[in-house]
Amino acid sequence: MRKFLVLATIAFGIAVVVLELYMQSRKEGSTAPPELVVLKSAPATLDRFGTVPGFSLIDRSGATVTLSDLKGKVWLATFVFTTCPDSCPMLSSRLADWQQDILAAGDTRLVSFSVDPEHDTPEVLQGYARRFHATDRWFFLTGDKVQVIRIARKGFLLGFESTPKTSGTSGGITHSTKIALVDKNGVVRRFYNGIGPDERQKMLADLKTVLNEVAKEGQR
Repeated sequence: MRKFLVLATIAFGIAVVVLELYMQSRKEGSTAPPELVVLKSAPATLDRFGTVPGFSLIDRSGATVTLSDLKGKVWLATFVFTTCPDSCPMLSSRLADWQQDILAAGDTRLVSFSVDPEHDTPEVLQGYARRFHATDRWFFLTGDKVQVIRIARKGFLLGFESTPKTSGTSGGITHSTKIALVDKNGVVRRFYNGIGPDERQKMLADLKTVLNEVAKEGQR
């Protein structure tokens, strides 16, 4: 037993010395802390959530926009409605703040789906878009409500509930306030706060990653 303890003590001492020598060599070979070295070398990865199903909706301009029109492009998507008194203006304001950076990054688009297509005609959406100084690369889509529900639930995996107006009730719409990043294949890759802390820098880094994926695909 005593022999075992002696050997264990010696082994432990050797391990400590080796560890100290290793850390010293790391310190001399780099001015950056070890954790920064690890982060710098770690590859950027993005998740893969739902895939946006095919759709055919009407833009604020009156033009028909389909999923095929967005193939090969990287886009950010939101769900809004023009009579929303609080979260939607905040959500659209955030996207407006990001608009210049997003559109300057490459072949990118912004897409806002109306969750109240009965009210949000192209003309109504045109006025709403002007409030946020939207360019022609920011689509505001309306149309068949069944399609919009399927897009939200099946593609973006986001909650969406609409309570119809009945006698004695005003009805209502509940929807997500997330901003979604979608790649060139229509796959949702990440979500950002629409009304919480601003995640612009995180979004721009992810946008660059997804755009680089597009560039690499084009080189093959």
